[in-house]
Amino acid sequence: MKKINPISSYKLVFLYVLLFSKFNLFSQLSDLGRFQINYTKGCSPFAVIILKENLDPNVTVVQYDFNYSKTTQIFNPSSVKEFMYHTTGKYTIAQAINQDGIEKIDYIEIEVFESKIPEIVIYNCASNELQIKIEDTYYDTYNLYF
Repeated sequence: MKKINPISSYKLVFLYVLLFSKFNLFSQLSDLGRFQINYTKGCSPFAVIILKENLDPNVTVVQYDFNYSKTTQIFNPSSVKEFMYHTTGKYTIAQAINQDGIEKIDYIEIEVFESKIPEIVIYNCASNELQIKIEDTYYDTYNLYF
């Protein structure tokens, strides 16, 4: 096989954005099942969106803290349902509700990774075939779209 030049840098960046912007393809449920988010793992910048809430109709207040610390247990309330993480690390999203005068908290853990361009080698075969070899193990999965 003859090794050819990798895709030009702008095409590689486009390929990267299409293929590797997220790790999980399925939404994730909080510990108590009261809210659902789009992803629990992703690359920075990483957008988390509250997709669904499963709450009793008697709930009077619903707030979120997108950087909750279980150590200090200080809740910084926000009424928004989406947040953008720009720094890598592990985070806890907490949902606080007020039901019957009692505050209840539900959690979900997320992880934000550094965005990296994967190591890809492209081979062009004489029999009109293209072979793509990914020499990278940083990401959990790789999806290729033609």
